[in-house]
Amino acid sequence: MVAAAKKVNANENLGTGKEKSTERVRLAIVDTIVSLPGIRMPFEALVPALQAEGAMVLVDAAHGIGHVDIDLKSLNPDFLVTSLNKWLFVPRGVSALHVPRRNQALIRTSLPTSHRFRKHAGEPGEASNAYSRYDKLPDGQSLGALAFRSQVCGGEGAIRQYCRSIVRKGAKVALSIFGTEIMDSPNSRIRECYFANVRLPLEMVDDNDSAGRETKKIPLSHGARVIQWFREVGVRESGCYTQLYVYYGVMWWRISGMIYVDEDDFRKAAEMLKGLCERAAKGEYLEIIELWPITYMINKKLVRQVSSPINDLWTFKYWRESDAMKRSRRPTPNLLSGYHNSAFEDDIQLLALERVANGKDLLYPFLAIHFVGEKGNMWNATNQCLGALATSTNLVEQLNIRLLQSGRPQCNLINSTTWGLAMNGAEARLFVCWKQGEMFQIRTVQCIHFRGSSLHTLWHFVENILKWGTDERLEEIRGGLKELANPQSAGDE
Repeated sequence: MVAAAKKVNANENLGTGKEKSTERVRLAIVDTIVSLPGIRMPFEALVPALQAEGAMVLVDAAHGIGHVDIDLKSLNPDFLVTSLNKWLFVPRGVSALHVPRRNQALIRTSLPTSHRFRKHAGEPGEASNAYSRYDKLPDGQSLGALAFRSQVCGGEGAIRQYCRSIVRKGAKVALSIFGTEIMDSPNSRIRECYFANVRLPLEMVDDNDSAGRETKKIPLSHGARVIQWFREVGVRESGCYTQLYVYYGVMWWRISGMIYVDEDDFRKAAEMLKGLCERAAKGEYLEIIELWPITYMINKKLVRQVSSPINDLWTFKYWRESDAMKRSRRPTPNLLSGYHNSAFEDDIQLLALERVANGKDLLYPFLAIHFVGEKGNMWNATNQCLGALATSTNLVEQLNIRLLQSGRPQCNLINSTTWGLAMNGAEARLFVCWKQGEMFQIRTVQCIHFRGSSLHTLWHFVENILKWGTDERLEEIRGGLKELANPQSAGDE
């Protein structure tokens, strides 16, 4: 890195014509810890060496604070930025920017902008030493994290000793299981951190290597696909997430030493990865996991899924008379999961058909899904779901009202809960709706961003809802309709 700066400053790159370029390095960015591969950089030596070449140096210490010792006075960077939520144990995303007084006049403004901001600040710090709407939460969380480190964890020395020790032990455990190698470099400091990198027992070859394909080695172009498969299957089958990457044609596992892990954790993960490597070598990662359409596991004789506007007749009063409804169309989710008339015996089928949800004979829907495509408008998808949920809940509540009016001394009311899913190509929002007293309640269950194993998390939610809808809920509705179809039994009781 320093050699590259020297080369640029020496104007060794020819410009146009006979003149040489007059380029020079103005700003150099130096890592304290590289994320992938997880190695320590000799930043203490790089900063002064680059400054000697006339460059200002920005130290990227995202993985620095709480991980390695950083003496700002000795290091003397021109700028340093770090993340307190990574290794300092601050529970929420908090970052810090350090600018020495000599460079504070170069910072145009603070975030947010100070009310004392001047385009050309006179005194260092004048642009950022006073501003309103200051968020005190990061400060409080940071102080709490420091107290946790000193009072619970035993201080910085104890944390450093344990984390460095456990990551080395974990790497040895993985090495004994994999029989491969640990990334290292003689006479370097790359392992003086809480990371270690162990090569997976998985052979990868260039895509043009026909001999490699015949021996069932993994093409390099499949690397991202294999990693994604490892993560999803690992979380689903073993509850274990691993950080994997391909570096110079080899797949590595980056392990992290933390205060809450021990050797058994690394052993469990390593054994899982070894098994997945064997399965991947057989091509299992190529098998497509069909998450959608969600209808494949449903008994189609019982459940009907259609797309059609909700009937105005069964849209409950608040929604129909609200200003929002006057400006919008009837709720039209892309997919409604409810019941086909064949789900009910002949003696109660006519009663069931009195509560048709839409023009396609959908009965008592319990799951509404609305897709809006990649980067689609989630506001619209959410409103479609919420309107459909309130309406679907109201359909069951109408049945409960009839049960209460039937004159039975004891009647079993039906769970009127309904579920909704609004989603685009980046996230999904799961909602639940029920009636409590005279009020309809709608809550967000979970927001899921589509990363790693999150699709499987979403699928498990939907799968459980569908099982509940085709089992417990359906039986309750059948029981309620049978009570209404046999009013004479009320007197017998």
